Amino acid sequence: MPAPTLAARLAEYAAGLTFEKLTKEAVHETKRRFIDSFATAIGAMPSDAYAVAKKCAARVSSNPGASILAGGKSSVEWATFVNGLLIRYLDFNDTYLSKEPAHPSDNLAAVLADLRDGTPATATPDAIRAGWAAPDTVIPERAVEVSG
Repeated sequence: MPAPTLAARLAEYAAGLTFEKLTKEAVHETKRRFIDSFATAIGAMPSDAYAVAKKCAARVSSNPGASILAGGKSSVEWATFVNGLLIRYLDFNDTYLSKEPAHPSDNLAAVLADLRDGTPATATPDAIRAGWAAPDTVIPERAVEVSG
């Protein structure tokens, strides 16, 4: 039997992750990374880049709409773009160091865009943790050493 594809490994990992399976340490680190990324996004809100991106996103919609930080709705793609711009614009976010060169806060933009009324409170930490842990957990063959 051939080895499972990367997509299959990621799907299996994400589908099996629940809030109850997270360690206290994982929940703590997820909260730290969320606060760090969210604070950086707030710091970027006065930027011209955010104003332009939000204006572009306001021209697009989807059903259901996706959430833009600081208010507003757009398509999932545009809301993710605007949220990601806010999170990464100042490039002060993430104290995360890993063997994998992925930047975990990039996953947060899509998670925040997908928040809707009625989303269970535990679904967001699950999704955030899945995005942060997946590179190290699911793709160990891509790991590199971080030095310095």
